[in-house]
Amino acid sequence: MLPKDNKYEVKTHDWERYSVNLSTAERMSGGKCVDLAVLQFTSDLRYSPIELESPSKLTQGTRAHLFGWADGTREQFTTGQIIDWKYNRTR
Repeated sequence: MLPKDNKYEVKTHDWERYSVNLSTAERMSGGKCVDLAVLQFTSDLRYSPIELESPSKLTQGTRAHLFGWADGTREQFTTGQIIDWKYNRTR
C-alpha cells in the first residue's frame, strides 16, 4: 500500500493506482501492528486475486521478495531467502 494524505492506494503490477476502502480490509495478523491485510479496490481492468500460502510451506533457502516501508518513510524492495527462524531469535 502507498500512503497518500491519510488515504491508501494500491499500486498494481502494471503501475496503475487505485484507492482502497479501508473499511473492507481484512487483517491477516494479530496485535496492534498489522503486517498483512487483504484489500479490495475497484477497476475497469481485470486483476486476478493473489493466493496466500501457509507459512508452514516455506522451507529454508526458498527465494522471497519483500516490499514495504521498514523505516516508515522510504519504500524498499528486497530479494532474499528464507532462513531458519530459530537462528534469528537466538541472536
